[in-house]
Amino acid sequence: MGIDWWALVQVSVVTIVGAMAIVSLMSLANWLLVPPDGASQAVGWRRFSGYGVIGLMGLIVAFGIYLLVPYFH
Repeated sequence: MGIDWWALVQVSVVTIVGAMAIVSLMSLANWLLVPPDGASQAVGWRRFSGYGVIGLMGLIVAFGIYLLVPYFH
């Protein structure tokens, strides 16, 4: 029995890039949803975009769960 090192490297790179994408999207959503200084709430387009980014993150997580659970295939 041997280890396919190239496959291990590929899985590691995809995991790191995916985690960085989720964290970056969450940071972007936070920046869009938190109102600027002196404003009582975020402007309409910022709120809409922030919730859109959160929805995109949900789709990415749902796709990851789909890939992990063999029952769905």
